[in-house]
Amino acid sequence: VKSASLFGKWSFPLCFINHTRGHARFQGPQVVRYRLENDLFGTIIVVQVWTPKEPFRQASRIFVWAAKPWPRFLARGLMLGVKQTVEQDRDVWNHKIHCRPAKLVVGDPPFQAYNTWLTQFYNEDSVQWGDPRLLMD
Repeated sequence: VKSASLFGKWSFPLCFINHTRGHARFQGPQVVRYRLENDLFGTIIVVQVWTPKEPFRQASRIFVWAAKPWPRFLARGLMLGVKQTVEQDRDVWNHKIHCRPAKLVVGDPPFQAYNTWLTQFYNEDSVQWGDPRLLMD
């Protein structure tokens, strides 16, 4: 990473970036966990939970846990950054389609294994592709 900023406005110093490691983990279709390890501040974990409310409508909540050395304003800023990213992607999520077969490139994770795992959440009564209910707005 050569640079990072909060909301595209405030740049983080390179010394901060060079001493921070992070990853995002999708824990099933409804939970996303982001974890950052910073040599100065310690660990911060951001968890985003998606809850189905009705067909094609979800609610999202974001929780943050930060080690005591993390400045509160920075932890809150990271949480708001996650929220802003979700809002930015809302149009894509609201109009996504599933392509079969998936168009994969080198380095993609094992999507077929993930798709197989997802089948446990659906049954013969689930809405099928082409169902008119998919066209609800």
